[in-house]
Amino acid sequence: MGMRIFVTLISAGLAAATAVFAVPGDVISHFSLSGNIYPVGAAMYRDATYAYGVYDAGPGGELWRYTPAGSFLSSFTLSGAVRPVDADYCHLGAGYFVVLDGGTLLRAYHVASGSLLGSVPLPATADGVAYDAAGGYYYGSANNYIYRITTAGSLVGSFNGGPDAGTLAATSRFAGQAGDYVIVNPKARGVHPTRVYTGGGSFVASFTFSGPYPDMDLRYGATAGDGYPLSYGTTLWLVLRTDFIWRSAYQIDLGNANPAVAPASFGAVKALYR
Repeated sequence: MGMRIFVTLISAGLAAATAVFAVPGDVISHFSLSGNIYPVGAAMYRDATYAYGVYDAGPGGELWRYTPAGSFLSSFTLSGAVRPVDADYCHLGAGYFVVLDGGTLLRAYHVASGSLLGSVPLPATADGVAYDAAGGYYYGSANNYIYRITTAGSLVGSFNGGPDAGTLAATSRFAGQAGDYVIVNPKARGVHPTRVYTGGGSFVASFTFSGPYPDMDLRYGATAGDGYPLSYGTTLWLVLRTDFIWRSAYQIDLGNANPAVAPASFGAVKALYR
């Protein structure tokens, strides 16, 4: 069960709220992206304000901006994209993101316009990509291995990512613990666990999704970003094919919810849901 906020009003008109740690894998929220007619949702991206769907336009690419709750706001063409596979943060910093295009190129884009800044070829055809801001490396998945790659595209190391290693995300916090983590989603359809490793390749944990459509179908591009509400801390955003036709954006709990929240007023409690 996902984290719930319990509010008790006291005589002074103040409120107290506590947050319960949730198990990694709990479904926090989801909203529809597309059917099986192009453009189709290929990956998710999240910045401090919006959630984004990265679409395969068959051929071509598009970026659709949503509120974190799933209301569509606007869309852009991703210049030069052929077949987006995954997306994540960019070494250029806030306001930019990268798209794994066709599994062979990392393309850097300006998130406000979809304009292309440049492309870097990868050393192997990849199924997923993630950027580790702390280490300054990209991670790519190929042939069940996770490769550490410089921002110029050079291979510097690898580790076994387990069977059917697919799309990736990177986070500095998992299950409430700070660190350097790579989240590996399986390509296989069905109830197969998502796995978590350190950046150096040590296995940390695995989990399956709970809630509606638990692990019943294919998982696509993912990123780790701000939770919605923010009290969840860093969460996993990804595209999940929920039946044979439809793809949806899912927000998955990584167990990073604040252990206690004690706002001074009921208005502050509501502010958690901005």
